[in-house]
Amino acid sequence: MHFDSYVQTTGNGNSKQGERMRNLLFIHGAGNDGSIWNDVKKQFAEAGDYKIHTPDLPGHADQQGKCDSIDAYSSWIINYISRNDLANVVLIGHSMGGAIAIVSASRSDKIKAVVIIGSGLKLPVNSKILNGLKNSPMQTIKTIAKWSFSFSASTEQKNKAVQMMEKNKESLYDDFLACRNYDGHAAAEQIKVPVLVIAGDSDVMTPAELSEELANCFNTTVFKIRNSGHMAQIENPEMLFAAINSFISENLSVNQ
Repeated sequence: MHFDSYVQTTGNGNSKQGERMRNLLFIHGAGNDGSIWNDVKKQFAEAGDYKIHTPDLPGHADQQGKCDSIDAYSSWIINYISRNDLANVVLIGHSMGGAIAIVSASRSDKIKAVVIIGSGLKLPVNSKILNGLKNSPMQTIKTIAKWSFSFSASTEQKNKAVQMMEKNKESLYDDFLACRNYDGHAAAEQIKVPVLVIAGDSDVMTPAELSEELANCFNTTVFKIRNSGHMAQIENPEMLFAAINSFISENLSVNQ
């Protein structure tokens, strides 16, 4: 893994060093890779002093290895934090990445806050999707992309998701199977740090009741991203950034 290629320093980059630097670790979803966060990273460019981490999970893009469960992905994230000596970490996970964030936050005291986008304590997957990914992956990818966006999404935005899933199609079936086998209830009970739950206001991939159950678990409410389906980081990166940045400012002091 080429660590530097996944890291961006924002703000003036010199006022908070070492353990005071806030490390934002973004975890992508099934069949995606770290580049899915590019539009959100641009929003952070003029924000406070952060280190932005957008690694590709094993088996995605050029990342070596393979994981076949949310627990295995979580172990990889914990190892990423450890081997890069990160402190003051905020995990920001989307969909499958949200599940990984929940499990990881229950395992590490380096994690000081969690943002969960379009995810839940369970992530049911229709058997038709799994069968389609095995028997007709290209058509199924287009179907997934169609369901992942609001009606207002542009063709360009949808094509971006299709192209990314096509690039990562070898991992897609295993990722969706990992989601179906996941149960985050026990892990969520162990989380004692601030949690922000976010969902697109038109998300049909992760139904509203899953986000509501997740928010109730942490005694909070769901922050809704306007004009967005499941892929808020593509459809409305500005509003997503604003929600994350405000949450961090309110809950994670640079002096912690």
